[in-house]
Amino acid sequence: MLNPSQYQMSQHQRLSQLRIKPLHLHKLLLETERLTYEQVRGHVSGGELLQLAIGHEQFAWLHRLSELIIQIMSCFMPMNLLHQRQLKRLTVTFGHCSAPMNRAMSLP
Repeated sequence: MLNPSQYQMSQHQRLSQLRIKPLHLHKLLLETERLTYEQVRGHVSGGELLQLAIGHEQFAWLHRLSELIIQIMSCFMPMNLLHQRQLKRLTVTFGHCSAPMNRAMSLP
């Protein structure tokens, strides 16, 4: 049985591993969508891309993945200690997305 400190470290490691794939995928998908957008409308800066990602309909489909990543990242905040149920829910939610993510990440 783990003591509270070991348990918290174990949760932190699991969350850290859990966030890597969706974070990488999000970056890849955002950059792909940026290239598609720029082909039609011209180059956009980093700040413009942020505004597009937040409010433009072409980027709206990325919001669910963004929210999942934010939810995972918020678990790293010290005041927001994660309970086992929350971790399980995130793992299940991520599990539903993992097959498409794994396929997308294996593309050249």
